[in-house]
Amino acid sequence: FVAGISKTGAAGFKLSLVDSLPAPPSKGDNQWSLELRDASDALMPGYAIEAEPFMPDHGHGTSEQVLFTDDGDGTYTLNPVNFFMPGYWETTVTIVDTGATDSEDDDTDIDTMVFKFCVDG
Repeated sequence: FVAGISKTGAAGFKLSLVDSLPAPPSKGDNQWSLELRDASDALMPGYAIEAEPFMPDHGHGTSEQVLFTDDGDGTYTLNPVNFFMPGYWETTVTIVDTGATDSEDDDTDIDTMVFKFCVDG
């Protein structure tokens, strides 16, 4: 873990993990601060963020839903990002354009990135 670690998705969007509380991510509930930029490096406010922690070695995720807050300036807060046991975790983060309506049918996944961490016990 390094503050500012970035992942670029297939569609060219860049997501940076600006901060994690605690840092590095550890067992239990974590809070992540993310920064979203498009391919031209412009900050991207107004999107939804979905995150799913998963342990591929064990074949399971976590029962805690990750909630997001759009901070309004291209940064987003995810809380809780729950790693309930030590081991290797992959957290898939999906950027979602919720469109102009409240209908879930209008939501469009625009890019996906995966953050990978070994969580100590």
